[in-house]
Amino acid sequence: MMRDREEIAVYIARDNPQAAHKWIANLRKTAERAAEMALVDERTASLEIGLKL
Repeated sequence: MMRDREEIAVYIARDNPQAAHKWIANLRKTAERAAEMALVDERTASLEIGLKL
C-alpha cells in the first residue's frame, strides 16, 4: 500500500508538486482521524457492556 501511495504522489507531482504535497498531507490527516475514531469505538464498546438497550 505504501508503494501505491508513493506512486500516486509521484504521478500527481509530475503536473503539480504542490498538489502532491497537499494530497499527502490530507491523506495523513485522514489516517490520523481514522485511528482516533478506532480508539473512540473501543472506549464506547467498553461502556456499552453495562447498558441495557
